[in-house]
Amino acid sequence: MDLRPHLPIHGHGTMMAAKGQGVDAAPVKLIALDLDPATVVDDESFLPLIGKEKNLPDFLKEGLPKLYH
Repeated sequence: MDLRPHLPIHGHGTMMAAKGQGVDAAPVKLIALDLDPATVVDDESFLPLIGKEKNLPDFLKEGLPKLYH
């Protein structure tokens, strides 16, 4: 829903082309995306990835997997 009125200028709407109305454009091809799992427990790759982080101290890299098993 637009907040501003689209009043015609010289007989043409001001935002018709931007909204795709009255424009003969090819449809946009969409590609599917793989979404991350919703929780850490559902993500099998999370803990191995965290273990590879260079900025985490060793006690954290070793202790985190123990909390999820």
